[in-house]
Amino acid sequence: MTIVVRGLVVAALIAAGLGTAVAEHVDHPAIWSGFYVGADAGGVHTHVVRTATALNVSTDADRWDIGGHIGYSRQFDQFVIGLEGDLDHRATGTGTGLLPSVRARFGYATGPMLFYGIVGAAFTNSRITFTNVTTGATAETRVHHSGLALGGGAEWKAWKNIGLRGEVTYIAFDKQTVTSPLSGSVYERQPEALFYRLGVSYYFN
Repeated sequence: MTIVVRGLVVAALIAAGLGTAVAEHVDHPAIWSGFYVGADAGGVHTHVVRTATALNVSTDADRWDIGGHIGYSRQFDQFVIGLEGDLDHRATGTGTGLLPSVRARFGYATGPMLFYGIVGAAFTNSRITFTNVTTGATAETRVHHSGLALGGGAEWKAWKNIGLRGEVTYIAFDKQTVTSPLSGSVYERQPEALFYRLGVSYYFN
């Protein structure tokens, strides 16, 4: 629950900051229909629960995150709907990893400002290292996860073709069974992640 509350606080701060920028901005026509590409950067907070017969352990970590996005939107009066694909490159406990996602984006435009929500699917894989404390032997395995992505944000059309955005996304991944290649022991692993990012988009309109 804490990870969700944290996301709501960050989202409120992002919306307030962009709203202040709009108040000081000379109005430009906001055309949200068309294709767009962009880049984003920020942080990610992860929470992983590991469950076995006599084990229930959770770990938390904060890492950096960079990525890119491509999408298409259509505007109907003040309502905007679209589809977006993202590819994020994030730090993990064992290096870096990729996290692709596909999500629908729907929002409400008011002048150069767009407030939007997102819902979609995300995918990732985790590299897990096992160590035998007696012999020192190590082995690795990979676990693939898919999950539901929910979030929202605000985007400001700073110029005709340039949008500046702030976004928070929560991803609840599915539970997967992990087997140690060394001992054969089994446990269940279920991660969740909270992304908070700033980004820029170029609109081809």
